Amino acid sequence: MRQAVDYPRQGNSDDCGIFVMAVADHLVRGRAIKFSQSDMWFFRLKMVHDMYNNQVNRFENSDVGTSRS
Repeated sequence: MRQAVDYPRQGNSDDCGIFVMAVADHLVRGRAIKFSQSDMWFFRLKMVHDMYNNQVNRFENSDVGTSRS
């Protein structure tokens, strides 16, 4: 039997996407999910930093979004 896990909870209606991305990032990296609403500023900055530094996967060289005849 599995125990319930006390995951962080979103405290507003603005950070749902940030919460999803933060949880996904922690799961992929094998990190414990221990953050709170007050940490969302960090995750927002981290996302901007990662995108700016090309750390996010890009679809430039893929077939995604191209039509095929």
